[in-house]
Amino acid sequence: MSKRISWKDVCPNCVKYDYPDQSPNCEHCLENGVTGGVLCDLNRMNREGDDADFQCDAFVPKQGVQ
Repeated sequence: MSKRISWKDVCPNCVKYDYPDQSPNCEHCLENGVTGGVLCDLNRMNREGDDADFQCDAFVPKQGVQ
């Protein structure tokens, strides 16, 4: 049986994990002061207990950023 991927496997490898206060590229988020960290927290909480593999469309690998 293959191992399920959880946010604990994915999130620490994302640049947003170390810089949660960055603003997303969304005019509504910018207007309301919503940060990437808030969105990531909501995504993780929503996925708790879900049997499907964790996926995050906002994931940016740490190695790819200079």
